[in-house]
Amino acid sequence: MKFFTVATFAMCIIGTFAAFTMTEEQAKDLQDKLDCIKETGADIATLLNIKNGIPTLYDDKVNCFAACMLEKFNIMKPDGSMDETVARLRASKSMSQEKVDRVLSSCKSEVGKDKCETGGKILECLMKNDAVPILS
Repeated sequence: MKFFTVATFAMCIIGTFAAFTMTEEQAKDLQDKLDCIKETGADIATLLNIKNGIPTLYDDKVNCFAACMLEKFNIMKPDGSMDETVARLRASKSMSQEKVDRVLSSCKSEVGKDKCETGGKILECLMKNDAVPILS
């Protein structure tokens, strides 16, 4: 618990200083990430491992964090399905059209037993395809 408090505080401080060089959208994305970490209780070290490509088991908290982020980015609809139009628009900011098509074709069918598991499966698919801006 102490680690979580210190890590959250550190991320807030970093976020505050980084906000001076961030766009409004980047600042909002950072706040969304912090909100999802707080809401789900996801372990920051685990999220950093995932971001850095270190093989990691996705627990319920990570899955719910993924669903939370996908919802905040409007990539996941309220029913838990992927909004392909929004995902395509967001992905096209950092990927070629060919890669966007390949990734969405691969990841849009990822479905779990609930919204959280679906979020985790989509995140895992995006990570496998080196196509996730969520944890950046």
